[in-house]
Amino acid sequence: MKLAFAYSRKSIRINSMSEDESVSYQKVTLDDYAARNGIQIVEHYTDVGYSGKNTERPDLQDMIQALKQFDGRIDYILFYSVDRLGRDIQGNINSFMEMDQYVKNIVFISENIASDSTNFKTIFLLLTSIAQQSRENLLMTTANGRKIKIKERKSFISSKPPLGFTKEKGNKKSARLLPATAFNSDDEKERQGLIALQHIFHCFLLGFSLRGIADSLNKHFGLTRNNKEWDHSSVRYILKNATYSGKLQGTLNKNEHYLIENANIEVPIDPLLFDFVQEQLTKNTRGRKSSTLHRQAEYTMCKSCQEVLVQDKEYLICNNCSNKTLLQPIMHLLKQELSKIVDQPVDSVKWNEIRNDSLNKFMIKRKNLLREVLNLKKIKEQIEDFEPSVRGRMLEANSLEMNKIHRNYLFTDEVINFMSELSDTTSIQGAQATKVSNYLLKLPYLVFVDIIHGEIDVLFHPNYFENLKGVS
Repeated sequence: MKLAFAYSRKSIRINSMSEDESVSYQKVTLDDYAARNGIQIVEHYTDVGYSGKNTERPDLQDMIQALKQFDGRIDYILFYSVDRLGRDIQGNINSFMEMDQYVKNIVFISENIASDSTNFKTIFLLLTSIAQQSRENLLMTTANGRKIKIKERKSFISSKPPLGFTKEKGNKKSARLLPATAFNSDDEKERQGLIALQHIFHCFLLGFSLRGIADSLNKHFGLTRNNKEWDHSSVRYILKNATYSGKLQGTLNKNEHYLIENANIEVPIDPLLFDFVQEQLTKNTRGRKSSTLHRQAEYTMCKSCQEVLVQDKEYLICNNCSNKTLLQPIMHLLKQELSKIVDQPVDSVKWNEIRNDSLNKFMIKRKNLLREVLNLKKIKEQIEDFEPSVRGRMLEANSLEMNKIHRNYLFTDEVINFMSELSDTTSIQGAQATKVSNYLLKLPYLVFVDIIHGEIDVLFHPNYFENLKGVS
């Protein structure tokens, strides 16, 4: 009786077969061939879920090692087809040459060729080349399909949503992402993921280092969804994930990057807060952070012109009015203000005076920005009638200015929403009872700096004080 090893593999769907159906079909074909040719299959080797480009598949390597141990006593190796061995020319050649040393004949049943037949090597290389090209075409078709779905639907298409999210029920095509609240999800792990997400952002805002956050997650939440311990890299990945700001970001074909704005996502995090976190991560890319509570730089704006202040080493600078002030005194004043508000009742008269004054200025700013947008649209219509030689450059300049104003408008709108939530209150508890926006995580506070007089005004979100409880 001639002895043989048989090998089958399944990595993707073929003719709508499931993995089990595909492997079973291959095994039946291999067994039938062996029975018709008086061959006894000593062992079936099967790899499921491995790409044909990867030759380091566990059962394939086990089979090659078993060939060496049998030392020439195996007469045949039976494959269902050449592409089940692999879909990579170099990989197939290497695997074939290694097996050929220990076996008399290697048979590919579907193509009806064997290693002892005439012109085998030429046919084998041709079929392997076709298999490789088929794999590359399939990958390209799959990537193009994903690209169309992402760009047209602006939807998340992966099977596993990011931490803290769940997929909308009953709408598979849109794959809308929702925060995994008790209302949106029945999955306990998804809901725990949302709690972990809030924990990560809250700890970062309260001054924890990335390693400190990782230690806290390992202690209170256990392993990640990939069954690994949390570390500073995994925490940073969550904090930088653009999905939490309503954007879809990823890579197609290993080199084609995409970023889809305003995707089909109900974001759990205030865009202002997300931008704030990105700034802090950029400033703290080297070394370990201080463990001091509240040591993070605040979100600051110029009180006179409502522009965001830019940090340049030890200074805060307003690019609009060209004034600057030292950062350290502002930080000192902020800590004093924080301690005052935590230890004493809120001065509601002063709170509302600051809020109302700033709110009025920002509402005027928003109107002016909207007027600028409308003006640029009119200019764009006029440019369309210009000569082609200058039209392209002018349209590009118009588009750049439009994007700049649009970003400023969105930022201004978010600040107005933030301050609108701080309606007239007599206490922090009263502020907490007011109706707030849908964001689960919000910017903790806004700081308005009077650069000329060296004074600051602070508007704290009531949720910030709630987050301080139990943190030391």
